Amino acid sequence: MTVTQQNRILIIAFPLAIIAYLLPWAINTTTGLTLGGYDLAEWLSLHPATHPSRIPTLLLRGQLLILTLIIVWTTKKPLFTNEWWLRCIIVGLLVIAQLPPPEFLAWTGDQNQRQQALLAILSLIGGIVGLTGILYRVRPYLLIVVIIIGLLAVIYVLTQIQTRMQDFVLKATLGIGGISLIVVYVVLLVIYTLECLKANRGHE
Repeated sequence: MTVTQQNRILIIAFPLAIIAYLLPWAINTTTGLTLGGYDLAEWLSLHPATHPSRIPTLLLRGQLLILTLIIVWTTKKPLFTNEWWLRCIIVGLLVIAQLPPPEFLAWTGDQNQRQQALLAILSLIGGIVGLTGILYRVRPYLLIVVIIIGLLAVIYVLTQIQTRMQDFVLKATLGIGGISLIVVYVVLLVIYTLECLKANRGHE
């Protein structure tokens, strides 16, 4: 697969992944409650059952970290091209999107906001590492691992939605958002796994 083909895949897949994250993940027609990925993470952060571990919230918010890593791990040499700068801008926007509210600077004791800050910092570090060309040779493998983590995280969250809703006697229907993101991850996983296998055969 050429660099141009890979870029075309990302041009299609990345916006689709962002849209899927924002689309409804959980729907309750009785109350009119419709939660996208970001809103669902906020809702779960307030759910008593998720307070001890906050794992579902972490996995939902972590999708933006996963998407950040996918963007940077697919960066090709040479660096400092127009494409490279565009990826820098995208990473910057994703980091900003994950930042906690400004009041976090005045009081850092909120565990929920600490989680947001941690994910933003990890995205920034991952973005810097990825955009500087470090670990260039192992990037295809890291990319596959990241996609698998993102895929499993979405599946786990979707299995938890109805259980969490039922705690409030709410019947939840899975929305198109989470399912669409699974489809995007599966397509990317197949494409980049085949690309790795092809590259390994070429080195034999």
